[in-house]
Amino acid sequence: MSANDRVVVLKADPAYRRRVRLVYATCVPLALVLFLLLRQMGLPVLVEHLRRSGDDAFRLFKVMGLVSMVIPLSACVYLFRLGRRIQVCQQVPLPGTKVIRDTPVVSGLAARRLGTTIVGLSIVAALLVAFVAVRFARL
Repeated sequence: MSANDRVVVLKADPAYRRRVRLVYATCVPLALVLFLLLRQMGLPVLVEHLRRSGDDAFRLFKVMGLVSMVIPLSACVYLFRLGRRIQVCQQVPLPGTKVIRDTPVVSGLAARRLGTTIVGLSIVAALLVAFVAVRFARL
């Protein structure tokens, strides 16, 4: 095994790992409680409002649905930019990235291929989001 074949490992950052675990332990239960509250109380109120309001409510529902497409579309933009940065830097994880466990660094052609795959999938996902938005707008 030559010096060029040596595997480079990015060491974990313990402080970052603690912070990620804290955010996860806080946000997951909070999101679950919020989901259950909205499902039990918010959904019946919304359905009743839609039944009473007729066409105005339907238009509002369509606008809310279209505006909500911003969330997956922004994720697609983020993934596209991430894939491009991976292609340019030819390294995964990117330089300066903090990791929560020891992670082997992938570089060169393999990293470029991964970046290209992420870019391609982000474009496909964005096209699917656009397709759903157009179909939703035609309801």
